[in-house]
Amino acid sequence: MRSDIDAVAGFFEDLPVLIYVLSGTLVLASSATWAAQFVSESRDTRSLGHLAESLADKALAEIRNGQPDWHLPTVRSLEGLNLSHLGDDLQGRKFAISITMRHPTEDFVFSAGMGDLNDTISTGFCSRFLNALTDDGLVAILELRVIVWHTR
Repeated sequence: MRSDIDAVAGFFEDLPVLIYVLSGTLVLASSATWAAQFVSESRDTRSLGHLAESLADKALAEIRNGQPDWHLPTVRSLEGLNLSHLGDDLQGRKFAISITMRHPTEDFVFSAGMGDLNDTISTGFCSRFLNALTDDGLVAILELRVIVWHTR
C-alpha cells in the first residue's frame, strides 16, 4: 500500500469510515423527522381535545337551555335535540355527539354528527356526565360524549 502513488488504496481504506458517518447521519435525520412529526401530531390531538371540550360545554349549555343547575331536563326531551349546528365553527373538522344513559339502565338516547371517518388523521375526545329525569320520575345518569376529528 505504501507504494501506491495514485492514493487509490487510501480511498478504499476510508470507505468503511464513510459508511459509518453516513449511516449515523441517516439515523439522526430520520429520528429528528420522526420526533418532529410526533410533536406535531401530539399538538394537533391536544388542540382537538380542547375543541371537543368546548363543544361538550356548548352542548350542555344547549341542553340546559338557560335553566338553573338544579333544574333537570327529561330524558324524553333530550331524544329530540338538534345539536348539529354546534359544529358550524369547527373550521372544517368533523364531529359526533352522543348521549347514553348509564343508570338506572344502559340505553342509547341521542346522537348527532357531521362527517365520516375516512382518512382520519387525528382525534380529540371529551366526556361529560349529567342528570336527567326518566318517565318514572327517577334520576338518570347520562353520559355526553363528543369526538372531534381532522381528515386529510
